[in-house]
Amino acid sequence: MLVVLLVVLLVVLPLTELYVFVQVGDAIGFGLAIVLLIACSLVGLWIVKRQGVGTWRRAQAQLRAGEIPAAEVVDGAVLLVAGTLLLIPGFVSDLLGAVLLLPPVRWLPRRWASRHRYVRGTNLVYGKVIDVRGTAGPRDPGDGPRAIEPPEPQP
Repeated sequence: MLVVLLVVLLVVLPLTELYVFVQVGDAIGFGLAIVLLIACSLVGLWIVKRQGVGTWRRAQAQLRAGEIPAAEVVDGAVLLVAGTLLLIPGFVSDLLGAVLLLPPVRWLPRRWASRHRYVRGTNLVYGKVIDVRGTAGPRDPGDGPRAIEPPEPQP
């Protein structure tokens, strides 16, 4: 499966990009096709930046509220893929990147991630617990380091 994906990414996609570029270049002119590619990349990256900042702010707000920003993490990953596709020169990759920028399209990766993630809802502890973070509560002022005394022998 991985070999097929690599063949598609390294052989089929570049050939498709080249074919589409030649067709668009024949239709509108090669200079205008290059300008259009650069404009699509710049506008797409600007949109990715705006949506990425919004996603980051929503994630920060959810973290401050004590919630897990699962949807925002998936949105950030999708935006990263969209930005990468927009950086690759070509009309096909720009089209795929632009489709990933549409918010309704992102529910598919969110749905996939929600079904394929493992969430630990509780912390189960068996045995003795040693509080290493200092969250067990306030200490007594006279509670400092002291020597451990051996237990008294039992008769």
